[in-house]
Amino acid sequence: MLKFGGDRNEEAEEEIARRKMAHAGLTELEDQAQHDIVALDLAPTLRRIYQARLLEQAPTQDDLDFAQARAQARHVREALLAAERKRLLKLRREREIGDGVLHKLLRELDIEEMRLATSRDF
Repeated sequence: MLKFGGDRNEEAEEEIARRKMAHAGLTELEDQAQHDIVALDLAPTLRRIYQARLLEQAPTQDDLDFAQARAQARHVREALLAAERKRLLKLRREREIGDGVLHKLLRELDIEEMRLATSRDF
């Protein structure tokens, strides 16, 4: 599997997995088409769908470099959000802010962390 700096690059792994999944789908489609399991008029449409997935998921070196940079940026962003959370909690402990402000800003941080976790962007 691809490794960058000793760590697995999750996005590159995902792209490779998606590509292999598309290959498996195409292989199964061809097998079923040969055994007349798939309707003759449906096979070409399904073949085009899976071939499009392959073209879409074919990573180039630029893609892999970008995926690595994006993963590093996400890691940095996670660290920044953790620092913000830590400082916010310290502000509350030192009574510089009240519970209302604490909860509002914690919710904002939670939303940002969820957005970061589910987004393909950083």
